[in-house]
Amino acid sequence: MEIDITTDQEMFEPMPPSTFEDLDRRSGITKVWNRNYRGCGVTIAVIDTGISPCAELDNVVVCEKDFSVDNDPHDCGEYSHGTSVARLIHLVAPDAKIANFKVFPRDENKQQKLGVVRQSVTEALRYCLNNPKLYPIVNLSLFLPRHSKLPCTPESPCCVCDLVDLLQKSYSAT
Repeated sequence: MEIDITTDQEMFEPMPPSTFEDLDRRSGITKVWNRNYRGCGVTIAVIDTGISPCAELDNVVVCEKDFSVDNDPHDCGEYSHGTSVARLIHLVAPDAKIANFKVFPRDENKQQKLGVVRQSVTEALRYCLNNPKLYPIVNLSLFLPRHSKLPCTPESPCCVCDLVDLLQKSYSAT
């Protein structure tokens, strides 16, 4: 079954919603909830900067794994993107559980970070794809600065090419 949450262009407004009413107007969350879709029985993998401990997510985050070099899934450093994503998921799907898969290291060395992120994103996605019953939904939102370049050759594909290939193989196997 497909659910069309919204066809409204307002979903793509440049400013994030400031209230629940604004978020509902843009996305139609209450329409989905009224159909009893609240995330019950689903664990959503959040592949991101890590999720910081907070009271609102205490009983929601059920699995944590650090694929980066930090060995601390809570350590988001100055970036709180993963925590913000987890809070938004919890708002939209309040009955869902969340798996915290950190892929971004704290190290600010840009070249080293890009190589580590490439490897850790691939490992985290491979982990999720190898466990589809545990993680049927994966949230991955990456930002690459405009002037950054992902080296991509047939001998050494970028992480995006790696992931597309991995997904194609995964779906063709089912």
